[in-house]
Amino acid sequence: MNATLEGAGAIVGALMIGFFVLDGRHFKRRTRGFIGLAVVTVVTIVVWSCALAWQVTFTRNSKIHKMDYTESSYHSKGTLFFFYYFGDAMYQALAYWMMGTISNDPFQLARFAGFYKAVQSAGGAGSFGMDAVATPFLNEHLASWIMMLVSFPLAGWVIYHVKETSYTEEKKVFVDDIKAADAEAGQGVDQLQQTAEEKAPVADSVDKD
Repeated sequence: MNATLEGAGAIVGALMIGFFVLDGRHFKRRTRGFIGLAVVTVVTIVVWSCALAWQVTFTRNSKIHKMDYTESSYHSKGTLFFFYYFGDAMYQALAYWMMGTISNDPFQLARFAGFYKAVQSAGGAGSFGMDAVATPFLNEHLASWIMMLVSFPLAGWVIYHVKETSYTEEKKVFVDDIKAADAEAGQGVDQLQQTAEEKAPVADSVDKD
């Protein structure tokens, strides 16, 4: 059941912010970015506030009862679990949308995405490290929540500099075109090497003479 709620939350969250906000055509791109940021901020504050209200009811020393989805106490916790991934999908969709507004170059975007995932993985490793040393649940919760809240003003600064299009500043870049150019460059190098090899025997005969 948890896996189903996780997948459903991620799918619904990504579709809602993508279809109704970020990829809509009713507003300009920068406006859509600010609306998306506002939605993500509100969802994050509401979901994490509800999580905090539950978190303060137990600690690592508490005897935690393992719930089954058939129990009535699971209903509210299952709903919260769904919205964890609902909000996470919205947050990540906004992050990738912001990267896509910066450039149309697939190689530059690949570097952005790689750096983003590297930082995300480092954060995940840090969370496992905190859990390994038995950091209080409340401290883990607040540390994660504060980092997310700090990221919103930074995201707003990036969105403020978003332009309606990047095509006026950079040419369209397609991977196939880059491959073709590399292939042509490689052929040119091969031809130069072949010419040099053909001239080498002639130079040797001149030296002997």
